[in-house]
Amino acid sequence: MGELGCNFDVYRNNELTVEELKRRNLRGVLISPGPGTSQDSGISLQTVLELGPTVPLFGVCMGLQCIGEAFGGKIVRSPFDVVHGKSSLVYYDEKGEDGLFSGLPK
Repeated sequence: MGELGCNFDVYRNNELTVEELKRRNLRGVLISPGPGTSQDSGISLQTVLELGPTVPLFGVCMGLQCIGEAFGGKIVRSPFDVVHGKSSLVYYDEKGEDGLFSGLPK
């Protein structure tokens, strides 16, 4: 994110309260990995519930699990081998200008 010119702050999931985050007038929140499940993620789940309706969210790994759970998804164990921490190729065919990666350098 820094390489793209973004200014950002990094906080541990138990370092601030959601109320403190609200006072920062955030332009967006990126919730990233951590050990365990979304239930073990400090204020991450509460952040999604309270800020999600008004602040853009992006979840990576456990962050995506928090977003899914907050909006009614069920997080289940994969029937495949462990896949976290492993890199894999990602393919996408994004058409139009409103996609997730629109406006980003290729």
